[in-house]
Parts: sequence; structure tokens; C-alpha cells
Amino acid sequence: MNGVVKDCLDGCESLDEKDCHLVPAVTPVQVTAQPEHCALSDAQEVIILEQAADRQDGEGGFQAYEDTDLTRRYRAEMERINVFLEHAALDLDQSVLNENKQADINERRLRRIFTQGQFDSGGRLFGGFWQSLSKQERLEALRINGDGVACLDYAQMGLRIAYGLQNATPPADDGYRLPGLEGSREAIKKLLNTVLLANKPLAGLPKGINALLPKGISLHSVMDLLTLVHTQLQPLFFTGIGHRIQYISSQILVDVLLHAREDDMVALPVGHTLIVAEGDAEQAENLMRQVFVTHAGLPAIVTREAATACCMD
Repeated sequence: MNGVVKDCLDGCESLDEKDCHLVPAVTPVQVTAQPEHCALSDAQEVIILEQAADRQDGEGGFQAYEDTDLTRRYRAEMERINVFLEHAALDLDQSVLNENKQADINERRLRRIFTQGQFDSGGRLFGGFWQSLSKQERLEALRINGDGVACLDYAQMGLRIAYGLQNATPPADDGYRLPGLEGSREAIKKLLNTVLLANKPLAGLPKGINALLPKGISLHSVMDLLTLVHTQLQPLFFTGIGHRIQYISSQILVDVLLHAREDDMVALPVGHTLIVAEGDAEQAENLMRQVFVTHAGLPAIVTREAATACCMD
């Protein structure tokens, strides 16, 4: 079994343990640690496994793992993507960035972080200098192949994947707007994500969500509305399926990046969003739709934004 070490990389802004990713080594001698905001060297691991969050504080650590055909495949996919991005023609106008902010355009290496001690849980992409930029900075400062950029976002991605798992049809309108709570979309989105990630019913509204809802409303009332609108998802509530949904979403993004590479099209991932050259936006959007339906079994909603700010669903 490979080991891990507990030291953060030199030169990082924070040594807080929560900012450090302990990276499982590929060989007993290749052990390292990787905070999220630090650049990866070519020698550092790109497939990272978090332990299940079974401690009292709800946080898991990072664990070593034995390589399998699956982890080797994941690593080979990330290497193909990273080599392609390393040679991409990217430019960044540093003068557009907020005061005292700098970004290293050579910081392009992506990694996948799997969760719950399983390689079919989580798997989201981290890394790349563009992920540290604000929404507006990405559009105003970034250039790909000398072209301005567009941001293509998988809207309501997790929600639609959940409906796909149930072989059900999602609402035709915005699934995060509940009757009587139309102005609390962000709270409903957070709550739905929470009930899909949780393994047991909530004791009350989490503080971060409660503050976004009308004063005095109860968890029971909101859950009644959530169940009314999303009846077909109720069997998934409090089952922990959200980790599987995150995995499917990460597989979709990786698949899109691999296809984009084959088409010699640069795409930079940020959450559910892809940043592409404006001239590639239509081709990229079509690709995103094709890959989504293959994985999720139903059509995607892809929104496009350019010139003002990237959208993040």
C-alpha cells in the first residue's frame, strides 16, 4: 500500500489542513501533498482519493490506494488532457485582474478528486489558473488562440442527472424555483443538493440555507414543497446518491474534454462550465449536449455567456 505525507507544498498561501490534499503516491517513493490552490508538477499525482467523511466533524482525510486498471485509465485520460492543455495557446491580460491578483498561465494541470473512499464517487476536476479567476475576469482577460472566450454552462446539471437516474422527466421550467419561494432559488438549489448528498434526514435547515429563505419558514414546509415539485426524486432523498451524481457529472466533463482534444478544441473546465474560444462555442455546445445525453439519458440544458460574466449553475 502506498503512503501519504502531511506537508503542504512550499510556497502555498495557507498551511491550514483543510486546504491540503494528501495525494496518494503511485509508487512507495512518490509521496507528496497537494493543496487545491497550488500548481501541480508533472510528477505529482492527478488521481486523488478522499476517505469517507466518517469522523465527528464530518471531514475525511486522504488515503493511499493500490493502482487498478480503472485508476490507470483515469490517470491516462488526465495525462492526455493535461498534455493538450499544456500546449494550448492561452493568453491572459493581467491588467484586467483585481488589484494585487496575479495568475500563472503555466498553471494548467488538472487533477480529479474522488470522494467517500470510492472511485465512483465525486471525481471533480481541480487545478488550472483560470479556476482562481472571477467570472468577469475569465471573460475579459482570457484569450484562446487569440480569440475572446465564451462560457458554456450545464444548467441544472445535478438535478437533471438525478431525474435520469430515475428514468423520469424533469420539470420543463426551472426546477429550483418552488411555488411561493420563487425568490429563494439559491436556497432551494442548496437544499436539494444537501438532501441528495445526505445519508439521513436533516434535523433542521442548515444555517447557510436558512439565511436565504423567508424568515420563519420551517424545514418541514420547504421539504413538503420540494417533494411536491420533485415527487419522482423523493426515493433518492437522504440516500447519499449525490456523490454518485457528482461522479456522473465529472465523467461527463472528462468525456467532453477528451472529445474536444480529439477535435483540437481547447476547453477549460470550471465546475459545470467550460470556457472555450468564441469561435468554437457552437461546436463545443453541440459536443456538450451529445455527451450529456449519452451519460444521463436525457437532454442537457446548456447556456452560453460571453462578454460580461461566466455563468456557474
